[in-house]
Amino acid sequence: PVLEVVPAPVPEQWRPKTFDEQTVELAPADKEALARNRQGYAVFPMAGMELLVSELPDGRMCLADSFVLNTFDELFSRPSISDEVPHDPRMFQLLPWEHTNTGDTLKRIDPKVTLMRMYFVGVSSTEPHEVDMSQVYSFDCIERCLVRHTVTTLGDNLVDPVLRIRDDGIFIEDAARVPGMAFVAEGFAGHPEEQYSNPDKEFNIRDYVRMGMWPEPGLSAEEQAQLPALTAVDEAAQQDAIEERLEELELMEELDDMPDVPAVDMV
Repeated sequence: PVLEVVPAPVPEQWRPKTFDEQTVELAPADKEALARNRQGYAVFPMAGMELLVSELPDGRMCLADSFVLNTFDELFSRPSISDEVPHDPRMFQLLPWEHTNTGDTLKRIDPKVTLMRMYFVGVSSTEPHEVDMSQVYSFDCIERCLVRHTVTTLGDNLVDPVLRIRDDGIFIEDAARVPGMAFVAEGFAGHPEEQYSNPDKEFNIRDYVRMGMWPEPGLSAEEQAQLPALTAVDEAAQQDAIEERLEELELMEELDDMPDVPAVDMV
């Protein structure tokens, strides 16, 4: 007898959807535009979805001409777009806002980086490359909407302006006044409530000493005069902590050197 292999039918939920099925929720005009220009969209894979933004060959993007593709049901839809989002193609500097899952080596879980929000910052000139920090737009994969943000400039006569995105808004500040990554890491590691519950908190001079970032612009002559003494105090405290840790390690080594005697024999 000859055995004939008959392929099993593909379950309906696993069958790839056709383009007509994917665009069933779109208006006829949107469906026609997507079908006509399917290769002309920049794709940004995000959590549970993909964002498609119309992109011209020269790199300009039209944010108002965007689609969302759900990963779960493979359906296209239009995101919510605010009235302030431009409808004409423009150049943008992309700023991805990502969430990093560090994974677990013991459980064989690989690290994973997920794009949660994409910022689009206006570009005022390509040669030389200059950004317009007052023009900031973003798409959030949770809200699924394209919006323009209000940007506030802090201070006057900024020497080296930088764009700073915070929980309470987006600001243009002078680079010299922005806390460095060392301060951010120190704040989240040891002092989150003290340093980050109030975004306007001023760092005191002991904070600068702790992170080795003195003298810092903005400190008065009197405060700078106190820095060497504060540095000595911090170095002494660090040395005491090191010696205490060494004593703990020596005690652990002594315990390791003890013979492995069953508890019954110890009695």
